Amino acid sequence: IGLMYGEGRGIKRDAREALRWLMKAATQGNVKAHVNLSTSYFHGYVTPKDYLRSAMWLVIAFGGGYKDDVSHGRALMQALGPESETRPKIEEMAATCISSKYVRC
Repeated sequence: IGLMYGEGRGIKRDAREALRWLMKAATQGNVKAHVNLSTSYFHGYVTPKDYLRSAMWLVIAFGGGYKDDVSHGRALMQALGPESETRPKIEEMAATCISSKYVRC
């Protein structure tokens, strides 16, 4: 439903509703929703562009068992710069998000 609102597929495009539905799916452990949130933060679709949050959602998705390739993954890593500088922050953000039951993401 989140993607339908986000892309306007069969329904009027509504970024607020798209984000609400994506977060609802994400809080239920839906790894595809995690990837979709990552994509949204990377491109700025229904959220502001935020590369750290994009990476955080990917970490959560892969931690939840997501195994497929992510089209924006390589570009995201390039945008973030050296992994040694950003990885600890991203891991901390993901841990906070999960431990807060997705309230502090």
